[in-house]
Amino acid sequence: MKWLSATAAVLTSCAIVTLASCATSAQTATARQAQAANQGGTKASSPRQRALADAAHILASFAPPPGARRLSRAPAADGGVLGQSESAGPYEVDLTSWWQVAGQPASVLDWEQAHLPGQFSPSGGSVGASRVRDREFSLPPVPGVLYQRTMVVTVVAAGGGQTAIRVDGWVIWIPARPAAEQVPASARVVSAEVLPGNEPGGGARRTGPVLITDPARVRRITSFIDGLPLEQPEFPNTCPAFSPGAIQVTFLARIGGPALAVLTAELAGCYTGFTIDGKPQPGLSTGVAPELLTLAGLHVAGY
Repeated sequence: MKWLSATAAVLTSCAIVTLASCATSAQTATARQAQAANQGGTKASSPRQRALADAAHILASFAPPPGARRLSRAPAADGGVLGQSESAGPYEVDLTSWWQVAGQPASVLDWEQAHLPGQFSPSGGSVGASRVRDREFSLPPVPGVLYQRTMVVTVVAAGGGQTAIRVDGWVIWIPARPAAEQVPASARVVSAEVLPGNEPGGGARRTGPVLITDPARVRRITSFIDGLPLEQPEFPNTCPAFSPGAIQVTFLARIGGPALAVLTAELAGCYTGFTIDGKPQPGLSTGVAPELLTLAGLHVAGY
């Protein structure tokens, strides 16, 4: 339940990462902002405006169950739990609508999953017998622009055989990273290796380094790193004492030359460090090690 528990599966797929709770003073974007994002043309002019427009599109894609009526405000069901919100991160927008319909919460969620437009894919949700249930449905990311596009449908019993529904259009955009925070244009060679971890009796073994000089492969790795969004400060990671290891990617102008930039991604998704000319850069999103391993042609069991 993104809006209530603030889980960050979007930022890391590792179960060992513990996320700090967010502040509760919500600053939820409004549909009026989304409409303003599209004024003057159908194509938004900034990542944030594009995120607002996509969030509005996600809300409009919700398929109301037969007989559902839209509410002008959060319903009072279960103490108004569907009106509670977390503060939005600096690179995300969250548009919300509320509905009420006859039926049981679980049946409403099942109906919605069966009737959403085909481009949405189930991507998570609550488990167990909690009184508040939700399911998430996502659209593919837009490379270099939108990191995540998700509809969250949350339901709770409203009494009298009714179910209250909250629908969130939740979009995270990729803030522009200036050229000074990207891989230098002079990079022509990539050196990639797996660094061992410190897990007792386990962890990855040192592998590599492997040199990559094929221009197309170097461009793919460079584009992937330059397209990573900045780490969301609202979701700081609390790293465990032991790590399985990391993949380290070093960019060079020539074989044997000095390092231009170095990215280190912890295998379990705990951190992603990036330096240029030895100087630390703003933190990048975590959980990217599997993609980097694939791009570099390296293999680590379990990743």
